[in-house]
Amino acid sequence: MLETPRLGRDVVENRTLLGIADTSPFKWNGKNRDLAAQAGPRAAMFILRSQGFSPREAQDVESFIQSLRLPRNPRLGSGRELTEAQERGREIFFRTKTNGGSLIPPEDRCYFCHPPLTHYTSRVQIDVSTATKYDTIKAFDIPQLESVYMRAPYLHNGEAQTLEEIWTKFNPDDKHGITSDMDKLQLNDLIEFLKTL
Repeated sequence: MLETPRLGRDVVENRTLLGIADTSPFKWNGKNRDLAAQAGPRAAMFILRSQGFSPREAQDVESFIQSLRLPRNPRLGSGRELTEAQERGREIFFRTKTNGGSLIPPEDRCYFCHPPLTHYTSRVQIDVSTATKYDTIKAFDIPQLESVYMRAPYLHNGEAQTLEEIWTKFNPDDKHGITSDMDKLQLNDLIEFLKTL
């Protein structure tokens, strides 16, 4: 985890560099609009402890990061077909109504914040009420869901140790998607689908 100079404030979990091309902005607060800002002088000074990159070196670092690809997802069959549980989870991810038949507002649907055509990230900052008393910001950059199966812990500060905890422990008021109507089996199916992304 990284911390700001204000010790104990804005603690964030590191995010993978694999497959982040075309998923800007970067950082949990979304302040770095591109990789040049993300991997620029500040990264050189504070993370790599160097004197900084020349323009050519910065471009090389950016090109290298852009080249990093996600590994093949072992949770998908060779033909990339979904199991029955994964397919049920897919239906939950794209659902528009609750179990009781009520319409889920568009902004509370999974795919509103995590649209598939943009690597399952809306590329904007949204407040889903996961900020803690130690955070100076409330809205966080929506992370991509691709390769989520290999990226525990979850949420901006790593508080959720499992995908299940995102909704069972850290979503009491349905602000991080409507999940209070789901039973354990549905939640398991949703998680099985997410692990295929």
